[in-house]
Amino acid sequence: EATALLSAALADLLSRHRARLFLWLAGLFDPATILAAGEALRWGGSGISAEQRAYALEVLDVQLPAAYKTLLRPWLDDLSPAERLQPLNGAADNPPPRLARSERLAEIMTGPDEWLSPWAKVCALHAAGQLGAVELSQVVITTLDGPQPLLRQTAAWTLARLDAVLYRQYVAVLRQDPNPQMIETLQAIETMQTGAKRMLTPVEKIIRLKAVDFLAEAPEEVLAEAVAYLDEIEVKAGETILAKDEASSAMYLVVEGQARMHDGRRQISTLAENDVFGELAILNPTPAAATVTAVSDVRLLRLERTALRELLDDHSQVAWGVMQRLAQRLQRLSQGRTERARDDLLGGLTEKLARGSTPPPTRE
Repeated sequence: EATALLSAALADLLSRHRARLFLWLAGLFDPATILAAGEALRWGGSGISAEQRAYALEVLDVQLPAAYKTLLRPWLDDLSPAERLQPLNGAADNPPPRLARSERLAEIMTGPDEWLSPWAKVCALHAAGQLGAVELSQVVITTLDGPQPLLRQTAAWTLARLDAVLYRQYVAVLRQDPNPQMIETLQAIETMQTGAKRMLTPVEKIIRLKAVDFLAEAPEEVLAEAVAYLDEIEVKAGETILAKDEASSAMYLVVEGQARMHDGRRQISTLAENDVFGELAILNPTPAAATVTAVSDVRLLRLERTALRELLDDHSQVAWGVMQRLAQRLQRLSQGRTERARDDLLGGLTEKLARGSTPPPTRE
């Protein structure tokens, strides 16, 4: 669905505003009690039982005045967006009007930064392009000079999709963008328009990275920085992508096509869309343990270790989560290799025993 990414971005944004609301309440009432209740009521909070949640609501009922509870309760209960909006509109002096989808997208694209994150605006632009909302072309133009590189790049992609003629009027201005990634974006758009091949947009690359298990918890804003370091490569069927014992310092993500990981003739696994290989090189560049060969024409994203390390150095909390998941993956891989070695050993012994149990030929 074209708006699914935007819905997820807005849900995350709402959760952040909700956390700030509890920080504000902690400044007015007992801080420890309010913050503990806020943690227990956090949407999707792991390890929080129904009893703990009920107790947190009871604590807030005791701590907060009635006027505060009227406004706060819809944010805390497990409600659908429509159910949550109804009591909030009833409590507001001037409730916001209902808007058509295009009007809402325009509102998000141009909304104040205090309430809307750059990522939410990027997702709104992406949705407009996916929906073919031509009526938003002029609104998209207003975001071409936005403060964030990803916002400007996504605006360029969206305008090119909505109105190619209007887009060409702004290409000269876009080429003056101080961020070098804009030139690559413009080249990708030109390639797409000539019909040579389909290129991934920056947002689509972020979605691909988000599908990698050890990057799934990384904020989109952090992954947006990683996009600048991604190389999009193509390999023909039958060609070697990575050879065994080859020095490797990059992670590969399959975008299209199939490849196989093998050690000589022994098949290890088949790699398809969104599968990753070479990821352990992020921890320590070592010779590849197996060969990866393209079964069909394959399109991949490659991320060098030095680029990811530079990114993680700036985001220590994300780095911890990535390293933890990579360590778990390494543990599973080591266990798998041990089991394969055991099976190979048992298979060899069984074969020898079978040969040894064959009775010798009789002499006539």
